[in-house]
Amino acid sequence: MIIAIKKIYVKKYKVESEQNHFCSIVCRQDWYANIWSQTEEWKNKSRETMINLLTSGKISKTNSKPQQIIDCLLNSIGINFEKEYGIKYYCIDNYLFDFNLMIEVQGDYWHSNPNIFKDSLTDTQYKRIARDKAKHTYIKKNFNIEVLYLWENDIYNNLELCKNLIDLYIKSNGKLVNYHSFNYHIDDNSNLCLRENIVIPYQDMKVEQYKHLCKHVS
Repeated sequence: MIIAIKKIYVKKYKVESEQNHFCSIVCRQDWYANIWSQTEEWKNKSRETMINLLTSGKISKTNSKPQQIIDCLLNSIGINFEKEYGIKYYCIDNYLFDFNLMIEVQGDYWHSNPNIFKDSLTDTQYKRIARDKAKHTYIKKNFNIEVLYLWENDIYNNLELCKNLIDLYIKSNGKLVNYHSFNYHIDDNSNLCLRENIVIPYQDMKVEQYKHLCKHVS
């Protein structure tokens, strides 16, 4: 068997600064998933970054605060992404192009968090559900990708959960038991776990299951 060896030439200052270099995207992904993300250094830096994100108060005029937090979180853990990635009829909040995966940041009001809006929906919310449903169907049909949905309440109150869920989403190549952050929790041993009582988002329900919550829909 002949083994091909690929030579990589690196400038001296990069070697001295201990920057990592990889022969391919697959090699970098494997190193991140199995080595770097398991180190205490990475975990400590990640925790510090998340605390700084929550306390900085930096808000862009063009991005929602939840979106900003997730953008910064992805940057802090070394995930390359494209914001507002266009796919003909729709835009994806964060496209992880190294992994061909997608993340949507879900505002609790605009996307009708079912844990908060249980008894009624506004006309605006009702119409948005149909668009969310169509968007999910289009992505699944044309790209065969299941989107990871990170909900506003979890982003504000449990960013560690969101980080762990992103990590699991990437490591499992986009294959999760459930794709909504509100269906996960972190146990006493700091493990990411699926909740026993799964909550179904409105976009995954049939219209008949939620239309009665909007008083202007017969």
